[in-house]
This record gives sequence, C-alpha cells and structure tokens, in this order.
Amino acid sequence: MIKLLVRIVALCLLLPAEGAALSGTRSIGPTGDYSSIGVALSAIQANGLSGPLVLELQASYVSTVETFPLVFTNLGTSASNTLTLRPQMGAVGVSISGDVNAGLITLKGANYVTIDGQFAGSGRYLTFRNTSAGTSACTLLFSNDASSNTVKNCIVEGAGTSASLGVISFSAAVVTGNNNNLINGCQVRDLSTSIGVPNRLIGSASSSVMSSGNIVSNNELFNFNQQGIAIPSSGSNAWTISGNGIYEVNAATSANTGISLGGGGGHIVSGNYIHDLLTTSSSSKGISCSGTGSSLSATIKCNRITAFSVNAATTTVYGIYAVATAFLNLDVSVQNNQVILRPATSASTTLYGLYSSGTSNAFNSISFFYNSVVIGGSESGSRSSFANQYLGDAYLYSVNNNLFLNFRTGGTGSHYAFGIVPTNKLTISNNVYAGTGTVAGQFMSFNDFDMDFGTWKSYHFDANSQADVAGSGNFTPAMFVDAANGDLHLVPGGNPLVNATGIPVAGVIDDYDGDLRPSSTPNVGSDQQPFTDVSVSTRTTLTDGGSVGFGAERAGAGSYTQIFTVANSGNVDLSGLTLSLDGPNAADYSVSTLSAASIPAGGSSATFSVTFAPQIVRMSNATLHLSSNQIGVRLPFDINLIGAGILSVGDWRQQHFGTSTNSGDGADTVDYDHDGLPNLIEWACGLDPTAPSNPPATALLNGTNLEFTYKRDLSAFSSGTTFTVEWSDTLGAAWQSTGVSETVLSLDELVQQVKATLPAGTSGHRFVHLKVTAPP
Repeated sequence: MIKLLVRIVALCLLLPAEGAALSGTRSIGPTGDYSSIGVALSAIQANGLSGPLVLELQASYVSTVETFPLVFTNLGTSASNTLTLRPQMGAVGVSISGDVNAGLITLKGANYVTIDGQFAGSGRYLTFRNTSAGTSACTLLFSNDASSNTVKNCIVEGAGTSASLGVISFSAAVVTGNNNNLINGCQVRDLSTSIGVPNRLIGSASSSVMSSGNIVSNNELFNFNQQGIAIPSSGSNAWTISGNGIYEVNAATSANTGISLGGGGGHIVSGNYIHDLLTTSSSSKGISCSGTGSSLSATIKCNRITAFSVNAATTTVYGIYAVATAFLNLDVSVQNNQVILRPATSASTTLYGLYSSGTSNAFNSISFFYNSVVIGGSESGSRSSFANQYLGDAYLYSVNNNLFLNFRTGGTGSHYAFGIVPTNKLTISNNVYAGTGTVAGQFMSFNDFDMDFGTWKSYHFDANSQADVAGSGNFTPAMFVDAANGDLHLVPGGNPLVNATGIPVAGVIDDYDGDLRPSSTPNVGSDQQPFTDVSVSTRTTLTDGGSVGFGAERAGAGSYTQIFTVANSGNVDLSGLTLSLDGPNAADYSVSTLSAASIPAGGSSATFSVTFAPQIVRMSNATLHLSSNQIGVRLPFDINLIGAGILSVGDWRQQHFGTSTNSGDGADTVDYDHDGLPNLIEWACGLDPTAPSNPPATALLNGTNLEFTYKRDLSAFSSGTTFTVEWSDTLGAAWQSTGVSETVLSLDELVQQVKATLPAGTSGHRFVHLKVTAPP
C-alpha cells in the first residue's frame, strides 16, 4: 500500500497541472510534448504564458500533421513572455510545407514571436514552403498589426502570383500597423522541389494604416519574376533594407527589379549587393524609387549594383532609377553607391547607371553624392548608354562628387557620361566624367544636344568638374581595384582625378565602407582613401592596435630602449602629432618627445624612443597612443607595449636565503626544503625553495608521441638558464634530445608552461628528463 501510494505521488509530480500557464522549453513531434505546431498553439491559447516559451521541432517532425494555414494569434505574448519556434538540437532539414492560397504561416496580430532556423548558433535548418501559385498565396504573412516579431536563419520558399504580396508578406494593418518586425539571415527563394517562381520575394500590400520600422537585413534573395523586395505606394514608413544579396539564378519572365520603393517616408536602403538580374523581358532595375503614392522619401546608400550578364531580349538596364510621377513627391538622396553595368557579351542594350526625372506638378528633390558609376562592354546596335541621365523638372537637383565613367564602346550611338535636360534648381559640381560620343569628345548631352565638356561648362554650371574622353590619361578603369568584377574601390594611392577634389556635403560624413571623409577636401566617388597615411615601425612595420615586445629586464636595475619611426606615405602633410601613454603599468615605460610634430607628404618621417625600465617583478603592459590629423580607424594609432620585470639568480638567492652568492643554503645543488628538487631546479621552474613542491613536470603518451610538459620561469630563461628535454631507452645509455620539439602553451604571470613532444620509440619504454644548466 505504501509503495503504491509513493508511485502515484511521483507520477503526479511529473505531470503539469491542468490549465497551468506555459514557459520553458517544449518539444513538437511524434514523441514530443505536442504532436503538432497547431496543437502547441492551441495549448498556449488555452493556458497562456508565465514566461518565455521555446517550442523545438524534433528531427522526426513532419508537417503533414498540420492543418494550414497555421495562424499565430491570441497568444498573450509580451516582451517578457516571448514565444520562439526553432529546430531541436541536431534536427537538420526540418521542413514545413503546404499548398494553401493564403499565408502558410500567419502571424495575425502576434507580437514577440521569433522563428529561428538555427541551432548551436549556426545554419539554416528550418524550411517553410508554400507550393501554391495562387494570387493570395504567401509563405509567411504578418497581418493585423503583427509587431516586434523576428524571422531569422530560415529558408522560405514560395510561388505566389499576388499583385502585391511576396513569399514573405505584410498585409491587413488594422489600427497600429505591422511594426518593428525583423527578417534577418534568411534565404528567400522560389520553389526548390518543383517549378514555381513567385512574383516577388518580400512584399507588402498598400494600406491606409501605416506600418513602420520593419527591417529586412542580411538575407539571400533569389529567383523572382517582378521584385526582390517591394514597398507599396501607401502604408509603409521607415523600412530599413540592408545587407541583402539579391539576384536571379534563372532568368525572370517579366521586367524585374531588385528593390522597389513605391511610397512612404524615411526608408533606408544600404549595403545591399544586387547582381545578375537576368530576365527574358525588356528591362531590369537594380533599385527603383517610383510609384503612384503621394510621397516617397528614402536614402539609398552604400549599395553595390552590377550587371555582367544581360539577356539578348533585355533592351534597357537601370542601376538606380528615381522617377517622380504627377502624383508622387519624391525626396531621394543617393549616396556612396557603386554601380557597374558591363555586359560580358556584345549586345544592343541601353544602359543607365543612374536614371532620374521629375515632373512640374510635384515638389521633388533628387540628389546624387559620392557615387561611383562605371558603364562598359560593347554595343552591337544603335543604342546609347549613360552613366547618369536626368530628364528635368525636379525642383531641386544636386549632383556632387560623383564618378561618372562610361567606357562602353561600339555601335552607332553615343556613350555619355551625363545627359540632362533643364530643370529649376541645378547644383552640379566636382564630378569626374568620361565617355565617348559619336564625335569622340562629345560625350555630354544637354537638352538632347551632344557637346564637349567645354561647351557643357559654358551653360553656367559644373565649373569645378573634370572630364575627358574615356581611356585618356587617368580616365581609365585602372584607378579601381577590380572594376571587371564590380569592385570600385580605389587602388592604393587613389587617382589624381579623385584625390581630395571633392567638396563637403552636409550630412554625408563617411564613404561606402563607413570610413570618415575629410571635412574640407573629400575624395570624389564612393571610396574615401585617407591622404595622410600614418605608419609606425620599429624593427618591422606595425599595425594599429598591434604589440611591441620589450623582452625581460631586471626589476629596478635593467632597461631597454627601442626607436620608433613614424612615416607619412600620403599626399598631404601629417600634422598634430602627439604621444600619450596609459595602461596598468605605464610607469614602467618612458617616452621621448617626437623629433617633429608634423611630417610633410612625400615619404618623410619622424622618430621617438620608448624605454622600458621595470620597477618590480611582473608582466608589464601599457598602451602608447599616437594622435594626428589622420582620418579613420588609425586615429589614434595605438601600440601595445609588453615587457617583463624579472629577478637575476643573485636577486632570487638574496630574496630567499639572504645571500646573493652560490654558496651555503642558497647554492645551486642544495635541496633546502628536502623535496628532491635542488635550488637550481626551484629557480628554473619558478618554485619556492623554502617549501616542498610537487615535481614541475608531467608526461603522457599521445599516440606515437610522448608529451613532456614542464614549468619554465621567465626570469631564469631570460637570464641565460638553459632547459633541455632529453630521453633515453636505457638508463645506462647516453641521454639525447634528437626529435624533441617544444611549444609554449601558456604564460601564467612569469612562469611558462612548455610542452616538449618526442617520439615514443619502439622499445616499449622510454625515459625522459629535464636538464637545467645554470647561466654562465
């Protein structure tokens, strides 16, 4: 009776109380806590949450147990009571697949839900797939004010043909909007299991209720017929689209666009790589800012757009496209982008690196700052090409500090650097142009008239720009690191056409890589190379944040001095040079004054010295800072100083035995503490000679090698004490060190752990010892 009662009590303890709120981690699958996601959601709806809840999909989970669509709604989640869906550890290749003309997975008014395809911090192990090609089909749907949700590290596939929705969609905002959701690190694509290509990969439906603050970042987006990412003409504000790769593996069948902004305010599109937008249709666009809404404002910055393959049917390719309509007020700033359109095969295609236009009925502001645009390849027909084309009537049109280089050849058309028709307020200055017209020097177009650069400037604008026929002088692709493959960074040293030839632009303080620009004379184009080029060397050239070793010096008595050389290989003076020293042991170091406070351009240098004089026995660390007018991460230039204050063997004897001589209790051969280790070994291995110590070495067999690990005191080693690991197969034979190699494993204060590795031999036994020889 007692046994039976105990068992019942134990069983009761294992079962959760009926109706208890949920938290912790629960599994979903054939042997899990829940048989399906749907059952788990019902449990949450019935019982609520008492803390964060993680639902883990077992490796044996199959989605055939689900009823689609799966709707995440009425979950009671909050910032503290979150819900996470993810694969269980080791569950690789979990797939949730269905065929439904709706959202396969719908976050309907859900908040603080995370869907994560990773486990153990890496991978994409969770796939969502909606095989429906319906006009309302999508795979993941945020709706009814779904906010603060995250979808990351998943594979999301679909084939929907909606006019607005995508594989991942936002729709049906009701009161507050679908806000502050994150899509990060996902692969979003067409169907991998069958034929089915969606119209778009990430899309949002127009709405009278505004949705704001959504982020699409660091995703891999490929294979779509219309848009990779599409923001509608109304109902979307302040989206951030950054760090995504957008491309086609298979050619689209419609005119396609990598990122399309149709309306809304405060969008940021940055750091995306858009390439290979293949289509069998007539046109493609990298980034498009145009629509039928009332307004659109966006910053388009630091994106790379390339087109190296173009289908023969594609007659027009745009890098960045910004066009206002009669209803759309456009406020777009295009900054620090790299655009290269260079089809590898000869074709008849009109290429526009940047294309923009306004209308007289709209208040428009369009600006292009610090962009690098290169057009190339060979034209086989009569089509012209433009690094930049503007077709008038924007109220404000600003073009400053851009590289517009058209190296395209062939055909009967012209290959323009810049084409423009008159507009209200033009601000065009400090650009670099190259092109080739039908008359070679007439590669500028004003109001549809071809002209040379001198005539262009006579129209009372653009006085401070530079231009020449493509391929002349410095007007070549040689200024770039790898233009042939889309890298428009400048080669070391830059190019006279762009080095410090720009003018400051308010609000644009950095370049394509985030490097700061000078406040007075920035580079033209997307890449700002510092013109002051500080370098510091001792025996070798140092890196910013690197270290210089000063070795080991006798505490209170020794010192060591190194000379440092500061060089300027830039093309402007390096000035304002000052030195400062800090760190935990800065008192052990002293720094001289610089031989010069400024270093002129052209390879000049200055010197200073650092002396290390440790006061006590310790590892000594400090940091030296060299400040200057250098721009970027090397302001200041930081050097870590590392040294060690050590004892001589005489100091060691004096400390422990009251005498510095090799005699009496302090003699090398005396074992004062009777632990079997003579004083020389105690000194060499960093032990206390007045208290018994364990042997300072261990040995083990590792495969066919013996590993002998011992302690080595840095004071002894630096004072000339020698350490030799030797072996013998018979104690009567001579000891030898053949085949022994050593590795320093660690440094604990001033004692190193050293591992000696040697062959184990074939005799079945081997003796190993450490031989220590006192310094001379």
